[in-house]
Amino acid sequence: SNTTAGGGVYLLHSKELVGPEVVSAAFVDVHMVTRHHWPAAYPEEKPTASDAERQPVVLTPTGGLYYLNTIESIASSMETSALAGNNAAQLLARWWADKSLSNE
Repeated sequence: SNTTAGGGVYLLHSKELVGPEVVSAAFVDVHMVTRHHWPAAYPEEKPTASDAERQPVVLTPTGGLYYLNTIESIASSMETSALAGNNAAQLLARWWADKSLSNE
């Protein structure tokens, strides 16, 4: 995103330490690099063995009730949670529209 000085501010996530060679290969005219090491940011998660082990997103047979945190078993981040919220809102809007049409 652009700053008032006309430059950009970028955030780069990595499981490994990003060295200066990677930064200079990815960006031009770098003025400042700030690193924040947070070991707990990337936990080791094992994939589930089958669909039976996954939690459902839609909790009622007819729709209308959704469990957003089911995404946590696959990927855990604010971005994926925001996407889950967006997807649930779209599913709910579709469910509501279908329900309204069936009542007419």
